[in-house]
Amino acid sequence: MFSVNNELLKETVEWCFANKMTLHPKKTKWMIFSHSDTKEKLVLQGTEIERIMDNSSFKLVGVHIDP
Repeated sequence: MFSVNNELLKETVEWCFANKMTLHPKKTKWMIFSHSDTKEKLVLQGTEIERIMDNSSFKLVGVHIDP
C-alpha cells in the first residue's frame, strides 16, 4: 500500500513525463518541512529515495540546504 506522498510522487513523475522530463531515483532526495516525523519511505521506479534527515544537508544547484 502506497502513502499519499507516494501518490503525489507518482503524479509528479507523470507531469515530468508529459513535459519530457525525468526524475532519476539515485539523484532524487526528499525532506520533511514539518514538526511531525514519519518513518515513511518514498519509492521511485522501484528504488527507495534518500531522505534528508534533520542533521544532514545537501547541495542543490550550488545552494546548500540544511536544517
